[in-house]
Amino acid sequence: MRKIIITIGFVLILLNSIIGFVISGYNPFNIIMVDVSLFFTTSVIYFSLQSNMPDGFKIGYTVIFSFTGLMRLICSVIAQSDFTNNFAFVGFAILLCLEIVCVVIGLSLKDK
Repeated sequence: MRKIIITIGFVLILLNSIIGFVISGYNPFNIIMVDVSLFFTTSVIYFSLQSNMPDGFKIGYTVIFSFTGLMRLICSVIAQSDFTNNFAFVGFAILLCLEIVCVVIGLSLKDK
């Protein structure tokens, strides 16, 4: 399962990059944001499955991180190319911080 997640993440990043080269209207800023989003989603799902958390956390986190990854992907696609008043980028950052907090909470609860 873990190797499949890495493979799927790599294929999606490769597909996004190829689409970015083919479609001229696809902004390079958005290409990079989508690639980063896919990388973080793949990494955090892989990390949660690799850790010693209870299986309930692993299953729940896989579902939650897949959903928040999709939300970050949408934020990445609709984001403006500058950082001024870029609410999509703010949403991207908030979702990423929430994912990190969830992983820290899951890792801290495994000891109890």
